[in-house]
Amino acid sequence: MLPALLLMTLTSTPTPAPPAPPSAQPVNIGIGDYRMETGKISAQDLEAQFKKHVFLQSVQNRAAGYTVPAPWNDFVRISDETTYQTMLRAQPVWRYTDNDGNLWVYSAPGFKKTWPSKVLRISGLTTFTKYAVVVSAYCVDQQTVCQIFFEENKTLPAPRPTTDHGDVAYQQWLKRVAQEPCSSRPVNMSPPKYPPNVLRDGIGGTVRIGFVYNRCGNVRDAWVVGSSGNRDLDRAAWNEAFKWQIDIEAVPENQRSGMAVAPVVFAPE
Repeated sequence: MLPALLLMTLTSTPTPAPPAPPSAQPVNIGIGDYRMETGKISAQDLEAQFKKHVFLQSVQNRAAGYTVPAPWNDFVRISDETTYQTMLRAQPVWRYTDNDGNLWVYSAPGFKKTWPSKVLRISGLTTFTKYAVVVSAYCVDQQTVCQIFFEENKTLPAPRPTTDHGDVAYQQWLKRVAQEPCSSRPVNMSPPKYPPNVLRDGIGGTVRIGFVYNRCGNVRDAWVVGSSGNRDLDRAAWNEAFKWQIDIEAVPENQRSGMAVAPVVFAPE
């Protein structure tokens, strides 16, 4: 069986709007509001909250027809740090969106630890006319570990809003992305893993993924532009897109921040 094949083709940035009439004045929509804060929570409450979120996510997955193992389910059985570091690189964080629309981003448990000790709560106060997000950082680990966690997240890139692409809030976020501090990582356009059940059934297809990237080539948002006709293939391609790092040097200078489309081809033998 062949792995998924990834064909990457950058398109030009979205077609610009037609020029405004001479009498019209350009409107500066600004970049909205975004702030970070440090929250407080007990270790017992964080553990109970994590268990609750894992349970609710599993219920949602089953209802949607997915079977996904609990996050970091194997960590408790790891006895050597080399294996731990390998697994940590594979799943450094786990995300859950609650009924109030808050996104919880849990950091993986430490070596020989059972439960996460660090989490971010991203509260979207955004409306379609204004980008507004508050990120609260919680940590119940050793003081030095927590200090590092808080410092690292002071420069957390502004998360994408849940509004439609054409709304003012999303356009404000795009302006933030175009000017945000960033750093390039090694180029990575790795293909997603072929979902085993789909590969076993010999099902293939092409998923067209649209995404937003910043001036360092970091992918900041992704969505399915064209479905393969199989939701497992769509989901695999979509999840992988958030890990991509495009070769920004290969992009024309006037397109160093913007949108692009990449077809992801799943081809069973």
